Amino acid sequence: MGQSIENRPTEFRLDEASIFNGDSLTDDRIHKTMGLHPGFSKLTSKMEDFLMGASGPLHKATRHYIAIMAAARHQCRYIIDQHKKEYLSKGGDPSWLQGLDAASQKLRKLSTINKVLAHRPWLLSTDHIKALTHNGGNNDAWSMGELVQAIVILAHYHGVCSFVGGTGLAESCTTPFKESPPSSPVTEVPPKSANGSPKDIGLDALMLKMRTLEKRQEETTLEEQLKRYEHVNKLSAEILLSNQAKDDISSDDLSRFLDDPDFHYVDFSKRGDVSPTTFRVQDFSWDEHGYSLANRFYPNVADLLDDVFKLAYNMTYHTLGHKRNVDTSLFRRAIWNYIHCMFGIR
Repeated sequence: MGQSIENRPTEFRLDEASIFNGDSLTDDRIHKTMGLHPGFSKLTSKMEDFLMGASGPLHKATRHYIAIMAAARHQCRYIIDQHKKEYLSKGGDPSWLQGLDAASQKLRKLSTINKVLAHRPWLLSTDHIKALTHNGGNNDAWSMGELVQAIVILAHYHGVCSFVGGTGLAESCTTPFKESPPSSPVTEVPPKSANGSPKDIGLDALMLKMRTLEKRQEETTLEEQLKRYEHVNKLSAEILLSNQAKDDISSDDLSRFLDDPDFHYVDFSKRGDVSPTTFRVQDFSWDEHGYSLANRFYPNVADLLDDVFKLAYNMTYHTLGHKRNVDTSLFRRAIWNYIHCMFGIR
């Protein structure tokens, strides 16, 4: 799946990551954090510049409102506040910021697919597409070009919100940002620790586990696969309860940009269910189906998406902690497959 990503330099200065420009909305804090991974930050910048600034079927203000809708599903005020400003600067109607009820019927229709993509993507069906492309008599139908652009924007900002939440930037956005000295490098220096420290033992155990799995040749049975799915379901349910507790504490009124604010992630299959409803990766190919479809309705976006997918799949620095020249492919595949399991893909 594409060529492998080159190793990053041993030393990388934060100021050298300042590559965001144009209509890219990633502010300094996100941009500095992403800049630790130059290939990732560059692609994110290109994607945002294209989605929000390049020519396309949707008005630029509409694109920013869709980004607000996407971020609201994840209660990500950090991203919402950025796009409110951009929405107004691009000529958006200020009254729409009062909430989804004040927006056009056409945008309100998009809220269903927004919540499904954000929390339970395995439920997405052709009926959702038909509902959006059907004219209800109020000139509120989406063209396929508009819809493809809207879906890519939604998916992109769902991902950005996950990055913000996962890196702790959401919590830090209300605190003053202290700029690091430009000359301060980020270096990969092994920590000073005695031989046999817990850190070293943990890394060695993980590497041993990867080598053991690599040597294992037997095929897993369907029963074993289902057991793994049940384990993922249990863990994801625990994550859900934790996130719901945070949601109850956080949002002052971000729910005004949502339809059905109580719609959250749930286990995609019930425990003990022999036939869980999942997307099967062999039934859909990005190379054979998705790429051409995206390019047909939203020219040039397919190349960007393809680059993002390849980077996500192949990116490695061949390090594990402070150990170098490590084949991390099994570890990365495990993370890739685990995320697929959580969202009903196998």
